[in-house]
Amino acid sequence: MKRSGWVKLWVLIVLLALGAGSFAVVWFSRYQAIDIVQVEADLALAMRAMQKTARAPEAMIAVRQQQQRLRLAREFNAALGAGSDGETLRHRWEAYAKVDAEARESLSEAARSAQLSTGDRW
Repeated sequence: MKRSGWVKLWVLIVLLALGAGSFAVVWFSRYQAIDIVQVEADLALAMRAMQKTARAPEAMIAVRQQQQRLRLAREFNAALGAGSDGETLRHRWEAYAKVDAEARESLSEAARSAQLSTGDRW
C-alpha cells in the first residue's frame, strides 16, 4: 500500500474511533457534493440569454434544463448529506450527469445565440 493509502487508513480509524463515522463515510466516498453556486450561476446565464433573445426557443430550453439540473443537484447533495446508501447515490448521480451534459450543451448554444460569454454568469 502506498504511503497516502496508509495515511487515509489511519485517518479513517481515528475518525471512526472519535465517533465521526458519518463524516468518515462521506469523506472516503467516491461522490462529492455538487457545487450549487455554479449551477445557479449557469441558470442565471440561461435566464439572461432568454431575456436578451426575446424568449428564443433555445434559450427557453436552456432555462428549463438548468432548472432541472439545479433540482437534481440539490436532491443529490441532500442524499449525500443524509448518508444514503451507495445504490441511491449512484442513481441520483447518473440522473444528474445525464441532465448536466445536455444542460451544458444547450446553455452554450443559448449563450452563443444571445452573444453572451459563458464567463458572464452573473
